Amino acid sequence: MREIKRLNDKLKKELREYLVRDLRKNVLYLYDLDKEYPSRADFFILKENERLKGFGVVWADNPNFSYLHLIAENENDFLDLLTYSIKEGYINKVKRIIIPIEYSSFVEKILRIPGEPLDLMYLKKGDEKELKIKHYVRRLGNDDITNITNLLREFVELYLSEDEKEFGKGIIKSVENSVNNGLFFGCFINNELASFVRANVTYPPFVFIDTLYTRKNLQRMGAAISVVSALIEELFYKREEFNEIQLYEMSNNLPAHDLYSRLGFKILKKFMRYSNINKNYY
Repeated sequence: MREIKRLNDKLKKELREYLVRDLRKNVLYLYDLDKEYPSRADFFILKENERLKGFGVVWADNPNFSYLHLIAENENDFLDLLTYSIKEGYINKVKRIIIPIEYSSFVEKILRIPGEPLDLMYLKKGDEKELKIKHYVRRLGNDDITNITNLLREFVELYLSEDEKEFGKGIIKSVENSVNNGLFFGCFINNELASFVRANVTYPPFVFIDTLYTRKNLQRMGAAISVVSALIEELFYKREEFNEIQLYEMSNNLPAHDLYSRLGFKILKKFMRYSNINKNYY
């Protein structure tokens, strides 16, 4: 018997066990399940003969920061999850969809929109290359929220399209609310916050970098590599509980890929991202 069900308390335990079995690939989804469900994130799962075969996670509480992830074991499972997402209206509630790249042809055929390749990258402890802290770097806190926000506003204005700017505002709000919950490092040049990095450290031994940005007029001066190097130094040399750092990066962001590869990061898995779903899908 095959069925897709919206998550409830009984199924939550089953989904958590499923995610923990491969924590390396599922650490972000586990965070959503433990910390954000059901207030901000919603889940649905696909089961066949009582075996869990895939799931979807939906963030739709904030229209400016809404997305859908679909994870499945094979093409048939993915198509069932995608069909369910359309039937239940999840597709029209979100601005972005993220899926494993091997299923991208189905999304593009059904939704008739192009995607952007996205890489899940990782760095294992011991594989890091030479760290380069070229400028003054320190940990950031509540006193730095205004500077962090101003830096992100520059990113939204300079690099996001008009359709994406609302999504960017959601990112800013998320960062503002998480200064005390994550690990933030900032690089300063001439007493100005030039670059900052934010990492989620909830589930050792894994860490997830979810934000990195450098002020435009201070780029290519070593600020970004300085903050990431400081983060690696903190996690791998000063703490014992962490042994791998992960992050998402757009495949076509060559400067970012160059930076991460110089520090030892490699690609773990490829995804496809689709934006502005509720404006393109008919």
